[in-house]
Amino acid sequence: MDWKAVLIERIENSYRAAEGLLKLVEDEQLGWKPGAGENWMTMGQLVNHMADACGSMFKGFITGEWKFEESLRFVATVAEGRDKLQRDKKLALDLLNDLEDEDLVNRMVQAPWEKESRSLGYLLGEMVSHLDAHKSQLFYYLKLQGVPVNTAHLWGISVES
Repeated sequence: MDWKAVLIERIENSYRAAEGLLKLVEDEQLGWKPGAGENWMTMGQLVNHMADACGSMFKGFITGEWKFEESLRFVATVAEGRDKLQRDKKLALDLLNDLEDEDLVNRMVQAPWEKESRSLGYLLGEMVSHLDAHKSQLFYYLKLQGVPVNTAHLWGISVES
């Protein structure tokens, strides 16, 4: 199995869909959050978190340099969120580019929130899944606000460039 190629494809697909969903967000929506229940992020917090969900986590696993925010920050504009997401994607791909499949399979690392070490490739894949989870959350935030999104938007299939 070519871990690197699989991770690159997952990164490209996940970010393409996230970028497409962000194109459907208006600046005026960034303060919105679901009305029912508790402990929801605002859309601006969610967009900011998505922009730290993958590349910055890759950096932690690969270099040991972790960046955790004490509070949930938010983006002030959709343009800021799109820019941050692009930088996060570039960071993920640049870090991955410097690795060999052997590193991804044999290098064992431990997440600060886990008790056991796992292969670097597995954990990087989990960070792409982390982005996917929040991408899905953004999809439902849009849907709850009446934005006409469908499954194709969620997977980045019909999203225009």
